[in-house]
Amino acid sequence: MKAKYYRFIYQNVTEGMCCTGSMAESSGEEEPFHFLYLGGGSGGCEAREEELQQLKGHFHLVILGDFEPLTIKRAGKVLSMCRVDQVLYPYLTEEDRKSLAGEYGKMEDFTDEEIGLVEDPERYLKDRGIAERDAVKDRTAFLKGNRRFRVFCAGEGKKKSLVLYHGSEGGSPKTEECVLNVKPVLPSRCCSPFVDPKNLNCEMKCMLYNDFTQCKRHNQKNGTYFVDGHLVLGVGMTDIDFGEIRKSLDDVWTQIRVVCLAETDSLSGWMEELLQAGTEETAQYFVGNVNTEEALVHRIQTGNPYRIFASIGETSGLCLSGCYADR
Repeated sequence: MKAKYYRFIYQNVTEGMCCTGSMAESSGEEEPFHFLYLGGGSGGCEAREEELQQLKGHFHLVILGDFEPLTIKRAGKVLSMCRVDQVLYPYLTEEDRKSLAGEYGKMEDFTDEEIGLVEDPERYLKDRGIAERDAVKDRTAFLKGNRRFRVFCAGEGKKKSLVLYHGSEGGSPKTEECVLNVKPVLPSRCCSPFVDPKNLNCEMKCMLYNDFTQCKRHNQKNGTYFVDGHLVLGVGMTDIDFGEIRKSLDDVWTQIRVVCLAETDSLSGWMEELLQAGTEETAQYFVGNVNTEEALVHRIQTGNPYRIFASIGETSGLCLSGCYADR
């Protein structure tokens, strides 16, 4: 059976965001594509080695969601232990980068190399052999396989961050089915961030012996799209940013399955609009952590049984995987 396999994981990390994605065709006609999004949290900067070990491999794209201390710490480790083809990061003025570098230089646990990544990311990445290095000043979009990526730069000054949307494009329930399995990621049951169509033992074993959720409603033949989009919010977003990004995503708003909530004080003001994402009577996942406001968690989980809050932390992550196959 010819199929397009995928695996998207919100990794079990102590704080911040560490999201991986992997796509590969069973036919081998197209090159696989693996990406990583790193985002900061509530001010911590401890990048634990044990949390990053499973990321060893080849990432075609790494997105530095912001210049928060935790993001820089994790990025330094990832770039030293992984093969990386391209890096996207938010555009900051030279003045803002130097100001941040000065702040981090006063922190005892920041190395000169990590400060160099903040002060001059272009030079830092070039010196490490990263072929493509792009500062996103406004927005960019590209297609990989059957998946459309849209990246927006949001926020102001030193707090700029990247917002990521990705979802399928061109597929239809009339001709294809999208198998979508949702499973917890536990320290005792880690998921590989890289999907391999020639070796699906990881996937099969996980579903054979563990509880999981399978999302099927978007496969109805009278449908026109799959509800398989992911929206990863940035820590530096403002109300104006959210309004503009929401407008830009109007054509795919009903296709959003997962919203990764950023640690920002403005989140409560966007929640009602975020709750309207997706399609009626399809499961929707809001990914947060222990720092997500209790009132927001309550709002997500009440009034609609298809809305699920998934708390990511040291002992729990979330994996969404499956494939697209012809009917």
